[in-house]
Amino acid sequence: MALGVVGVRLRVVLFTAPLDARTFARALDRALDAGDLAQARALARAADAAWLARIARAALDVWGEQRAVVAALDEALADLRGEADSGLLPLRMVASLASTLGMLAAILALNGVGVPHGGLVALQAGLAQRLAVAQAVASVAVGGSTAILVLLARGVVRRHTKRLYDEAVRLIASLTTHAGDPDEGSGRPPRG
Repeated sequence: MALGVVGVRLRVVLFTAPLDARTFARALDRALDAGDLAQARALARAADAAWLARIARAALDVWGEQRAVVAALDEALADLRGEADSGLLPLRMVASLASTLGMLAAILALNGVGVPHGGLVALQAGLAQRLAVAQAVASVAVGGSTAILVLLARGVVRRHTKRLYDEAVRLIASLTTHAGDPDEGSGRPPRG
């Protein structure tokens, strides 16, 4: 289960969400500078589920109305932020659960649950206790190592998610500039 959760989050931030930000932004800028909205939309559609493409599609769907573009960009960025935060929570929960279950299995093993008591084990003095301790140590080791692995993966996911989010913020600034900022001249700083 832990590896499945880790695998899903790593796949999203390493393969699904990323896009070469510079190349995409340059191509989008060229299309918008040339006034070729169809080309800009085609670029955004071609990148499918990448975060930058989602941002671009949100803006290009309402392109032409400055306030609508800014509102769509704000909403798209909030969605990505929520997705990024919700992707980290399951990893932290799995790490906590793994270490807790390791300790619980150790306690049960030390209380004799799952450790053989009769038969040939009973012929050697202390063998049942040694088996219980070995099982408890193994349970703590598996739970702890699983928790460490998941927390390391969480660090990788967090680092890549922050980079993706920062790239999205830069693209929003560029798209807002192309759309024309509705707050220009109002004395308020631009949103983004």
